[in-house]
Amino acid sequence: MKKNVAIYVDLENANKTIDYNLLYEKVKIELKSEVNYSIKVAVGNQTAIKSAIDELNNHNFEVIVSKKNGNKKNKADLIISLDAFERLVIPQPVIDLYIFITSDSDFTVIMNKLRKYEKEVWIICSEDDQKKEVFLTSANKVMNLKGIYYVDKNKALNKKLIEDFQLTKNNDPIVLRTMLLTLSRLKENKYYTTNDINQGFRKHNKIIKLNTTQFGSFKNLYKFLTEKNFITYKKNKESEVRVPSIKEIRSIIEV
Repeated sequence: MKKNVAIYVDLENANKTIDYNLLYEKVKIELKSEVNYSIKVAVGNQTAIKSAIDELNNHNFEVIVSKKNGNKKNKADLIISLDAFERLVIPQPVIDLYIFITSDSDFTVIMNKLRKYEKEVWIICSEDDQKKEVFLTSANKVMNLKGIYYVDKNKALNKKLIEDFQLTKNNDPIVLRTMLLTLSRLKENKYYTTNDINQGFRKHNKIIKLNTTQFGSFKNLYKFLTEKNFITYKKNKESEVRVPSIKEIRSIIEV
């Protein structure tokens, strides 16, 4: 029987970007069961999110920006703890296992509360923190992140996009890659409104500002994509876009 799992990532305390495929395999081996990741949430400040956004998008995480309170730490532990506790109150789906990826001992409050209600709780942290007494007494299992960090494959893609499309500003490849990823998930030759596509783009990347790129706006980005034959664009009551070849787009982003 599949286990329903909720996974929460404290991005600022995970330190490096995680290869979630390796993580899923590790969890499956430890559980000796098939796994359904019902809840996937990652929380961090804009800097932490920016460095991990591509991998989080690829695995359909809900990404939440957590701002600092003056000089104090951010609210990641509070945001994640409230979400996890809410799953007890609204038990649809019923979560069998909660996994927290963090090295912040503040999470032990919610971990202990979940265990009080007979939920299984794991924490995945750095090797240095794995033997902390506070984690050992608050979780059913303590694992470390060794071997599941992500080697940034997007560096190669960024370089390719810059060279192939003469991109000139730092955020250009991020914007183009995010839009191509959004387009790759559409149905081929079906028209979509630009408003719908823009919303899809923002689901993948909530923090990038187009005015910091050579495109400047979504309108200019669509013009660029039309010139490169990635899309066809028509102007009716609403601007609409279709993708003639999903395969071509995927061949570019799957470096």
